[in-house]
Amino acid sequence: MTESDAIITSNLWRACRRTANIAALTTLLIVTSIASYCGIIQLLGNVHVVEDGQLYRSAQLNKNQFERVINEYSIRSILNLRGDNSGTSWYDDEIAISRSMSVTHFDYGIGARRLVTSQQIRAILKIVRDAPKPLLIHCQGGADRSGLVAALYVAEVEGKSADEAAQQLSLVYGHFPYLLSKTNAMDKSFWEYVEAHRSSR
Repeated sequence: MTESDAIITSNLWRACRRTANIAALTTLLIVTSIASYCGIIQLLGNVHVVEDGQLYRSAQLNKNQFERVINEYSIRSILNLRGDNSGTSWYDDEIAISRSMSVTHFDYGIGARRLVTSQQIRAILKIVRDAPKPLLIHCQGGADRSGLVAALYVAEVEGKSADEAAQQLSLVYGHFPYLLSKTNAMDKSFWEYVEAHRSSR
């Protein structure tokens, strides 16, 4: 290898390293920004309207947030997708607030990183259909499990297209099923149920 070839090769390696460093930094900034956004909306309660007067979604709320949301939207029932957690402060507070404000409370626990079966989905949809309205559904962050149930509601109860319903599982609500995240189980659960339901019609 001539001296000029060595210089060219060295310059190419430096350029590649710079490009790799820039790409890594850009990825880090994007991930950090997304994480910050998700943290902020969760802190604020991540409260959204799915269907006005019928269904609302949120993250796990504290006492004051629950009282505000129940009053603001005239909530008559709550579906907790984290399951019965008797003995924990957040759960006991939620039950106490529900009772004190005459709100019907339901528990149905599912995991954000595990596929939800058709049997589980049918059970959840029955609760959603039968519960006194307006109904508030929530999980921990209000992004994944709540997104799945909201998407199922839009598709199965409102009768809108699956593509429109799937928008309930989006970054707008903090749902980020990429990189090392396993929350794409919620997307898979939704589409598997929709496809199976379509084929059975």
